[in-house]
This record gives sequence, structure tokens and C-alpha cells, in this order.
Amino acid sequence: MKKKWLAIATAVALSVGLAAAPAEAQTTSKDRQYLALVKSHANTNGVSNRSLIKMGKQVCKTFDAGATLYDIVEAIAESATDEEISTLFAATIAAGVIVYCPRHESKLD
Repeated sequence: MKKKWLAIATAVALSVGLAAAPAEAQTTSKDRQYLALVKSHANTNGVSNRSLIKMGKQVCKTFDAGATLYDIVEAIAESATDEEISTLFAATIAAGVIVYCPRHESKLD
């Protein structure tokens, strides 16, 4: 049950990240690599780089806390309103793991 709530909290955090448009912060080379991956696979119009980076890092925190890919996808599916947003969420999950927490790559299988 705790994992399900954690996954739901992640989905909410990810969707809130879409709505936020804070000023762009200094990006690292990892951030730029992550952004390039996300933007090559999803439409990011209207989403700040800072929000995208937060989303990718949140995925790692969620996996670190014990959630499974199924937990995250299930929670996101409940909050995603259309295919474009679902694609963006999928891109942030995959790119986040690849760039920020490759230790969790096996969870993407």
C-alpha cells in the first residue's frame, strides 16, 4: 500500500512539474544530456527545462524509495489526460533513469 501511495505522489509531483514555469536554473552536463533525451522523444512545449529536470530526478527518488516501474506507470496513467502527456511521462522516466540513476536501469525492463 505504501508503494502505491508513493507512486501516486510521484505522479502528482510529475504533473505539477508540468504546470510550473519557474526561471531556468544553471544546468549541468547531465541535465543537458537528460533534456536532449527527453526532447528527442516527447513534445516539451510549455514545460520549463527546470521542471523537466525535477521530474527526471523525482523518478530516481521514487525508485530509491522502493517503487516499481509498474507502480509509477499505473499512477501516471491515472493522471495523464492524453497521449502526448503519457509520452512525456514515459520519456522523463526513461531518460531520468538513464542519466540520473542508471543503477535502476534493470527496473525499465
